[in-house]
Amino acid sequence: MASIQTVRLVGKARYDEQVCLQIPLPATSLGPSSVRVRTRLVGITANNLSYCLMGDVLHWWSAFPLPASLPEHYNDVTKYGIAPGWGCCEVLESTIEDIEPGRVISGFLPISEHTVDLQLTQVASVPGHFTETSPHRNKIMNLYQRYQLEPADTNLNNSLLAWSAVLKVNEAGASIARFLFPQDGSAPIHPLGDPTALGIPAAPWTTKEADLAGACIVCLGSGSKTARSFIHELAAIAATKQPGYTLIEVTSSKEGCRSYIRNVPFTHKVVNYHNLAGSFEPYQKYVVLNFAGRGNSLEEVVVAIKQVNSSAEVVCVAIGAEAKVYDQEAMSKRRATAEKLKPWQMNATGIRDAAMLRCGEAKYFEDMDSRFAGMVAQQEHDFDGRVLGLNLKVEHGLKGEDGIEGRLSGEDALVVTLND
Repeated sequence: MASIQTVRLVGKARYDEQVCLQIPLPATSLGPSSVRVRTRLVGITANNLSYCLMGDVLHWWSAFPLPASLPEHYNDVTKYGIAPGWGCCEVLESTIEDIEPGRVISGFLPISEHTVDLQLTQVASVPGHFTETSPHRNKIMNLYQRYQLEPADTNLNNSLLAWSAVLKVNEAGASIARFLFPQDGSAPIHPLGDPTALGIPAAPWTTKEADLAGACIVCLGSGSKTARSFIHELAAIAATKQPGYTLIEVTSSKEGCRSYIRNVPFTHKVVNYHNLAGSFEPYQKYVVLNFAGRGNSLEEVVVAIKQVNSSAEVVCVAIGAEAKVYDQEAMSKRRATAEKLKPWQMNATGIRDAAMLRCGEAKYFEDMDSRFAGMVAQQEHDFDGRVLGLNLKVEHGLKGEDGIEGRLSGEDALVVTLND
C-alpha cells in the first residue's frame, strides 16, 4: 500500500475553492469499536453546498477533523474544512467483530481520498446499522450519525449504490409527502419533527396546515432532487385515490414531473421563474414548498397568490435553498425573507426521528429502503436507465482544477468514485 494519500480541503469562507494535498497515511493504531475507512463513491449534490454553508452552525465541519499531518498553513480550522457528502466507503481496518476489512459501509463521508476513523456502536433494533459515537461529533444531528453495513457481496458498480448516494434526499422528499401531509388519516408530523425535543419554540402543526384537500401545492425549485422525490411519492399516493388538489411546479424545466411520471394523477402545471405573475388561479388554500427556489421567487409567488385571492390561506414550508455559494450579503437577504414571510422550517433529522418513534425503527428503515429500491428499479426500467428524470453520470477521482463546472445539466445526477 502507498505511504501517502490525498486529502481535499475546501475554504470555509469560499467553499467553491478547493485544494488537494499529499499527506502520509495515519501512523496511529485504530481505537476500540472503530473502523478505518476510505471513501469509494460519493454523490455530488446541492446538499454538499449546504453542509459547507451551515457547517459551523450545524456542526457538519466537525464530522471529519483536519488531519494533524497537514502543512501548518492549511492546518487552520478557521479557514479550511473537509467537505462531507453521502456515499460508500471501504473498510481498511476494523476492531469491530462484525465488520471485516474489505466490507462496504454507506453513510456520511468525506469528499476526499484520505482515510478516516469511525467509532461505531451497533443499533440493537436494526441489524447492520451503526451509530457514530466519536466525541468530536456529539453535536451532529442523528441523521448524519447513522451508518449501514452493506451485504458482504456488495459490488461498488451496482447502480443502486450510486443512486442511493446521489438521491439520499429521496428519504426527505418521500417523508414530506407521507408524514407532513399524510392522506391516510394519521396525525401529521411537525416539519421540525418534535420541536420540544429540539428545544425550539414552534407553533403546532395540525391537520389544518397539513390538509391538502382542494389546495394548490406550489413546488419552488421542483427540479431539485428532494422536490422530484416528493412529487413522485405524492403521485404514488394520489394514484390510489382521488387527490382533489393541484400541483404547480416552478422550474426552468419545460416538462416537470412528466419526464418521470407517465400519468400524472392530479391537475398539474409547470411555471417558469420569469412568468410567476399571473400564473396562479384563485384557490382557498396554497401550500408553498420552497425546495430550491431561485432568487426572490418565494416572495414573488406569495405576492402573485395574494393578487388572485387576498384572503387565501398560504402555508409556506422552507425545505432547501438555491444551489449556489452564499456570501454574507446573500445570507442577509435570505434571513430577511424568512423573517418577513415566516415559513415553517423543515428538519429532516427531526422528521426521521419522529417517524421512527411512530413506525418503529426497524420497520421505518425496512419500508424506506424497499420503497427506494423498488422506485429505482421501476424508473430505470420505464425510462431507459433514468431515475426521477435524471441521468446518472460517473466521474473518477479528485481532479484539482479539471472540474465539472459547465459540463452538467439540471437533469444530470453526478457521483464520483475515489480510491479506484
